[in-house]
Amino acid sequence: MNVLFATSEMFPLIKTGGLADVSGALPLALSQVGVDVRVVLPRYANIKSDLIESEIQIGQKEILGQPVKINLANLNTGHLVYLVDHPVFSARQGNPYIGPDGNNWHDNPDRFGLFCRAVVALSTGLFGDAWKPDIIHSNDWQTGLIPALLSESSSPKNIFTIHNLAYQGVFDRPTFERLGLPWSLWRPDALEYWGNMSFMKAGIVFSKFVTTVSNTYAQEIQSPEFGYGLDGLLHHKQDRLKGILNGIGEDWNPQTDPLLEKPFSTSEMTGKAIIKESIQREFGLTIDGDIPLITHVGRLVEQKGIDLLIQAIETLGSAQVQFVILGAGEHRFEHALRSLAEKNPDRIAVVIGYDEK
Repeated sequence: MNVLFATSEMFPLIKTGGLADVSGALPLALSQVGVDVRVVLPRYANIKSDLIESEIQIGQKEILGQPVKINLANLNTGHLVYLVDHPVFSARQGNPYIGPDGNNWHDNPDRFGLFCRAVVALSTGLFGDAWKPDIIHSNDWQTGLIPALLSESSSPKNIFTIHNLAYQGVFDRPTFERLGLPWSLWRPDALEYWGNMSFMKAGIVFSKFVTTVSNTYAQEIQSPEFGYGLDGLLHHKQDRLKGILNGIGEDWNPQTDPLLEKPFSTSEMTGKAIIKESIQREFGLTIDGDIPLITHVGRLVEQKGIDLLIQAIETLGSAQVQFVILGAGEHRFEHALRSLAEKNPDRIAVVIGYDEK
């Protein structure tokens, strides 16, 4: 079986969140049981090119009047990855989705609309590649148009995974028109969503099966509280909605991780105390083994509860608790955290950005 795994990010090439982890781990796991899996994602300017062992050009094609090139890269991690190359990705530094002002790139629908069309063209042989997928596995709103654009084709089949329903790729009707989508898709049982269009809805409607990250989440998103306006649709498709629990990565072990200053285990925890002191020293915090040290790594957005964390830090005041926070997101949260760190340099450290180390 041939599977094309379509995603907007993949560890270790580029990562902003958990989608990248799944996009890196699941294809390798499927390969181990005999599935021929290839990943396709945009060629961003800041992907880790040093991971590419070899690369060949599959082809170049005009899509909506724009030249798009696709290369097939062999990574030293064992992944085979198609890289969709266009200046809206390859000539733009920084976060894949967010500009330096902290807001979404204004042309995100155009960028990922182009990516979806390129994936469809690749999967149907228009780039000249002999390899053809039996299934396309699309992930989150950035790939939602793929099943819709393939809706009149009997092959390949489509699976769509919802990792985070809060981000739906909702845009206005002029965007729908600008993307050159068929008018047959502008209807309530297709892309139309309360007078706008939704990439996420497209993926849900036109996929054979919809999966999400757990059975619990599959139930929650069928409710008004967590369905973000798509609960009715998801309830209607409940017979084709499956929750599959994300697995635990077995490749990380604190006893063997080379990035840790000192290994530790459940039976030998002295290394953890050494690592704690190293973190305190690196970030200029008071070095004290008895002070609780709380760390947070994640996107600085309301959905992740960062507003609650900020409130908790403020409530604790001058209490003997230390915080190290790593992440990027909304400017208001970044500013609030920087301000707290400036006022409490011995207790609070904030790093805006992302670093796998």
